[in-house]
Amino acid sequence: MLHRLCLPAVLLPIFALFAALSLLAQEAPRAGAPTVWHVDSAKGTDSADGRTPGTAFATIQHAVNLAQPGDTVLLLPGIYYENVAITQGGTEAAPLRIKADRVEKNRVTLTGAVRSLRDKRGGWEMVDQALGMYRVPLAHKPTRVLADQVDLLPYPSLDDLEAFRFIADDYPGHKHGYAWDEKTNHLYVRLRADGKYGATDPNNASMAVAPPAGKGSLGRTPAGPGDFLIAVKMEGAAHIILDGITFETPGIAAVQTSAGDLTVRNCWFYGCRSAITSAQLSQPKLLPARVTVEQCYYTHYPAFSDVADTIRDEAARQAAKPESWQRLMHWQRKSGNLPVSRGIGSPYSYESGFIYRMGKDWIVRHNHFYEVFEAFSSGSAALSTGARIYGNRFERICDNAVETEEHAADMHIYGNQIIDVFEPFSWQPRSGIPLPGPIYIYDNIITETPEFTELWAKANFTGGVFKLGVGSDRMWNMKAMANLPRNVVEAPQGFWATHNTMIVPRGRLVTALNPPGRAYRGFVFLNNIVAARSMFSHKGIPPGMVFDYNAVACLRPDPPEQENTYCIATAGPNGKVFATAADLKEIPGATSRLLTLPDASTLTIPEEAPLRSAAGALPFQATPGPQADAR
Repeated sequence: MLHRLCLPAVLLPIFALFAALSLLAQEAPRAGAPTVWHVDSAKGTDSADGRTPGTAFATIQHAVNLAQPGDTVLLLPGIYYENVAITQGGTEAAPLRIKADRVEKNRVTLTGAVRSLRDKRGGWEMVDQALGMYRVPLAHKPTRVLADQVDLLPYPSLDDLEAFRFIADDYPGHKHGYAWDEKTNHLYVRLRADGKYGATDPNNASMAVAPPAGKGSLGRTPAGPGDFLIAVKMEGAAHIILDGITFETPGIAAVQTSAGDLTVRNCWFYGCRSAITSAQLSQPKLLPARVTVEQCYYTHYPAFSDVADTIRDEAARQAAKPESWQRLMHWQRKSGNLPVSRGIGSPYSYESGFIYRMGKDWIVRHNHFYEVFEAFSSGSAALSTGARIYGNRFERICDNAVETEEHAADMHIYGNQIIDVFEPFSWQPRSGIPLPGPIYIYDNIITETPEFTELWAKANFTGGVFKLGVGSDRMWNMKAMANLPRNVVEAPQGFWATHNTMIVPRGRLVTALNPPGRAYRGFVFLNNIVAARSMFSHKGIPPGMVFDYNAVACLRPDPPEQENTYCIATAGPNGKVFATAADLKEIPGATSRLLTLPDASTLTIPEEAPLRSAAGALPFQATPGPQADAR
């Protein structure tokens, strides 16, 4: 390369002109048709012009730096080891699109993984053949570790990993996992020896080892470039569409945005604590508005299958334990549930939820949540207003589908298919007034498969379709709850459950958390179909809740007289109790069971809680996008 000082003076103007023309060739045209910028991580170069597949850029970052409103950044097949920052978006009429050339899982992968390990160049060392224990040098504790997209359980220590057990708590773990040894700066892993999930040797697997967690007690405070795979760093309206990307192993979340009017569609999320998070985490007025997430796939696979294996292997042993938390057996990925070791720690918890910190008017529709610990946590909904969650498929979930805490307002959850979820809906605020509400839950179909029913029978544990209330005196006495009335808990403008079809042979309708003597107000259940093993938890009929016009079948064999009383109370004065689930016609999606509509003079029903002349949800099938057959 010639150094500029070596050029003859007569050539300097010509050289400057050539350099200027070269830069102009990469600039987007200011008028005329939008530009398609091509990116190819394997064959591209950022010194090309990016306008054809043959002259593609190498990095997404270079393309988005040049892109103007209306342009498309087209990602060709490949693996992209990048953390992309976007500072300029589109307009409402001309959005900026960043998309894969075709919607297909793993076709375009944006990963935060350690490259040498993911590319099978890591050189894992076997350190214990009997245990199947391997290690590799690593200078940080990773947030997640995947082996061929199988999510390994984080263990608190190397001793715990060696035992596949949380030793201090005598609590079962899972038969694959990882631990980081800070004394020697090594990452240790054990893959399942039976080959259930493929490779037993990490040298034969694509090991996606994530960056470290963020800062702070929850691991949510940004700490470095590996925190997010795409960060939308602009205010106001972004008008950006992310489409068809497989996201993998960021430190905190796949996508972070401080701007609204963002659409994420047709994407897959593996090894992500959250898929999308807001940049402003604690100030509701600054949270981005009008974000849409649709036709995506989010998983912690095999989180639910791991729990099923643990229950089958450990149920008899754990049933003999003295502590109730030892008998739960499905909280290995939950933070803080173990009283001695405190479990895996908050920065590694799986309770963070698909989205963290929804703002105003977010739409989450037609997605597939499969084998996750939790789909929407309290952190998802805490400060949201006007959220719409509909048309989604929630399947094989260890804890909750949607938590409506802590201060969620005007939340609509409808038209979802919920299959094998331990406790689908939670309303358990712990941050004081304003309590969550109004909440509208309608037209959902909730079912259990025989496998799920058998599993929780073996565990001798029952969850409720609805988990409602503040909880024990310890919860009521928290400092944040000091302004809460002590005699009643009320959902502002109501918690409305209407036209849901719930067939849960092992489950119950309501787990009521309030201590005796603390009533409910504003919780209304109308025109639902309910077939359940029991209606309420051991505390009995929750005082203050309203039940009417429900079609109910009690599924417990030879129910005691008290349970018959509960079923009658659930049906309500204008409802009906049926002998078996078979008597509830057209399940799921019963429409033939006609009940008399409520008299508006005795019960004021908002328009947002739709009522029809038939109980239960309309027949439908949730329609997640092209990721439906993934995993």
